[in-house]
Amino acid sequence: MAKAPRTQPFGDGRPRMKDIANWLGVSAATVSLALRDSPRISTDMRARIRAAASELGYVYEIGRASCRERV
Repeated sequence: MAKAPRTQPFGDGRPRMKDIANWLGVSAATVSLALRDSPRISTDMRARIRAAASELGYVYEIGRASCRERV
């Protein structure tokens, strides 16, 4: 069951993975894996997470993610 859209902006005005996770009642790790198309996350859950990310205005920045993984 989807929650009503938020009326207040996120911390700096941009939603984060943890905001999507809280919205859907899953972990931030699940959101991260889903946005990277991990086969460990079901197709249905990936679709739900992508829909929530789109609704909340989340933008997955692959460049930033790849920088984190190299450290």
